[in-house]
Amino acid sequence: MKKDRSWLLHLFPVWLMLLPAVTYSQISWYRVQSDPVFPASSGNVDDPSVFRYVHSPCVMLNREPDTLLYRMWFGSLTFGGTGINLSYALSLNGREWYPFSGNPVLRTGEQGSFDSQWITDPFVLKVGEHYELYYTGYDHTYWRGGHATSPDGIHWTKGPGNPVLDVRPGTWESQQTGGAPKVIAIDNSYVMAYTGFDGSHWKIGIARSNDGALWLRDSLNPVLKGGEAGSWDEQGTIADGFFKRDSMYYIFYSAPPNGNKGIAFSKDLRTWKKYARNPVLTSIPGTWEDDLGLGSFVISGNSIKYWYTARSSFLTKYGDQWQIGYARSDFQLDSVLNNGILLSAGEPTLPPKEYVLQPAYPNPFNPGTVLNYDIPREARVRISVFDVMGRVVATLIDEEKGAGHYSVRWNAQGIASGSYWVRMQAGEVSRTQAVVLVK
Repeated sequence: MKKDRSWLLHLFPVWLMLLPAVTYSQISWYRVQSDPVFPASSGNVDDPSVFRYVHSPCVMLNREPDTLLYRMWFGSLTFGGTGINLSYALSLNGREWYPFSGNPVLRTGEQGSFDSQWITDPFVLKVGEHYELYYTGYDHTYWRGGHATSPDGIHWTKGPGNPVLDVRPGTWESQQTGGAPKVIAIDNSYVMAYTGFDGSHWKIGIARSNDGALWLRDSLNPVLKGGEAGSWDEQGTIADGFFKRDSMYYIFYSAPPNGNKGIAFSKDLRTWKKYARNPVLTSIPGTWEDDLGLGSFVISGNSIKYWYTARSSFLTKYGDQWQIGYARSDFQLDSVLNNGILLSAGEPTLPPKEYVLQPAYPNPFNPGTVLNYDIPREARVRISVFDVMGRVVATLIDEEKGAGHYSVRWNAQGIASGSYWVRMQAGEVSRTQAVVLVK
């Protein structure tokens, strides 16, 4: 269990100079910047307040009049500390974050308690004038769901009934239950999407509560499982986002081992259908986003912003350094198709005014890079890669495109190191840029 879940432990937390978008399956995600917005520190390792890594962010937008303030709760490990504790940070724009001077705001429990080693996967919900926290506690053996309350989001009191979800031997949640909890408040009750693990596969279940403390599992659990053998999500599904729009419920889920993302939807919380074009977001090999972790969504109107955790597979001298990035999407959350959903999340964007081939990210790269491009009107678009001799080594796209913002990824696995030219031909317009593959 501990080994299998290692990619996920340092996550969580569902998007302007925009740098490369990641577009998969006709759904575009734009990284707000190339580097993490909340990086782990490589500074003074003797300072117990310096974060060795940050993970599993939960972000809330303060909706008070005349204010614009983002609040983040996240799992943290300091160089001088022990265990994974809950910390807190503030931001005016969601991009620059300022850690609270009194961190951590919630510490691991005493020896022998269900959360004696880690407090991770936080989800904070404001109910009236107080805050509810749901999290995953770890004691070196099991992962179980915990609960705490606070008058201000800073001073937390753990619930007397913890753990609120306990493992059940011999079932799909024998090793983990209540993992990555996501909660929706509906009228005077609560609904939770949570993750269970049986030692080989992750699955998602639904639980309900009238008071936020006592939870009853759905008899049809698990309601969302991994795909067939050979599919991108065969190892399972881990709850990453959970929200309701009109009469439809949506689960944004993550699949081991590299954290690629998918979407599923349901009208009754019991029968779920996966989007036919999953995954909608994938990791970028060769960058600090080699592995994607869990994240947090802020939905406002037709906009969804997403803070997520990622790490490089190349260990630093400090070991794993999970860091937090920030992205948005420009698709709409108001269309449900017969073969899946078109998730609308995105701050409204205007059609492009000109043809643009934006700088590749990353560049130099190994082995993959992403290219964003803008098309102001319908055109036949062909994007090709040439070597220094002028020979075509790859054709990334060759099809009709309507006006819009797009992205395409070049996986140069098997291609020799060196300099290459990328050319976009859209109708009579041509744009070119140089990229460098370093292995």
